[in-house]
Amino acid sequence: MEDYSFKLFNRIYGILSFLCFITYIISLILIISFINFNISKSISTIKLNLLYFYSIKIPIEINLWQLLIIIYIIFIICFLISYFSYEKYPITKLIKEGIFSERNFLINMPFFSSFTFIIILLIHKFEETIGVGIGGPVYTDPLISLLSLSYAVISEEIGFRLIPILIPIGIYLLLKRYTNNFIIAIFKPGFYNVKDKWLNIIKIFLIILSSFIFSYAHLISNIWEIGKFPSTFFAGIMIGYCAVKYGFDAAILMHWYFNYYWFVIENSIFYEFSFVLTIYTALFSIIYFPIKFFKIKNR
Repeated sequence: MEDYSFKLFNRIYGILSFLCFITYIISLILIISFINFNISKSISTIKLNLLYFYSIKIPIEINLWQLLIIIYIIFIICFLISYFSYEKYPITKLIKEGIFSERNFLINMPFFSSFTFIIILLIHKFEETIGVGIGGPVYTDPLISLLSLSYAVISEEIGFRLIPILIPIGIYLLLKRYTNNFIIAIFKPGFYNVKDKWLNIIKIFLIILSSFIFSYAHLISNIWEIGKFPSTFFAGIMIGYCAVKYGFDAAILMHWYFNYYWFVIENSIFYEFSFVLTIYTALFSIIYFPIKFFKIKNR
């Protein structure tokens, strides 16, 4: 009876995950719905975050669509890296059996993204009831909106996760001679299952510090209000954890989910379905993942 219950739970999560993947693909396809907006506009400089608040301006003349396509390709590459990293799972196996993977982020992305989404939603709802403002950017041009949100994913993940978190961890792994592979150490430090107390302390410290500054950066932008701080801090913790556990590609995909995915989905006929699916996935995962985790640990 117990095995049957777990198989049922596995299959339910597998189906929910598969449906989430379908909506991810749909959101990527829906970029064509923006094709008629300001296709001829261009910019002359690109601002890139390097470390927290420090950024540089890169002089480059580029069409908005060219820039968006470059960012779009980066997103696709991150999806492919996440799929081909560590274990790979056929879609049929995911639906029939359900999967709990400690290594493959794409399998766990529906859990992390939906769970983070529902917590942020609850935080914002609570703040609204007590009159705490959240704020937010106001866009009038759909293409500029999508481009700004998409570019923020890349720029902010470099400035708040890659350089202040992953690079120091990667250097530590190299100095301690846990590995001599610089690329893997920097971009996927979770590949090495190292039991090192100081490394764990460094990870926790860097994630919390980066999340705090990430939240503060939103406040001083004069776009968001104080109510944005708690949700951004929580999102920073979750993205930071995914970056350390699964790699830089996972951090980009988590940020992609909130910036690109929801902006595109909210402006489509798939919004209600995606919203309900996200809520159900989050609620089910909150029950399913702890049970599955302890079952695996007790084997």
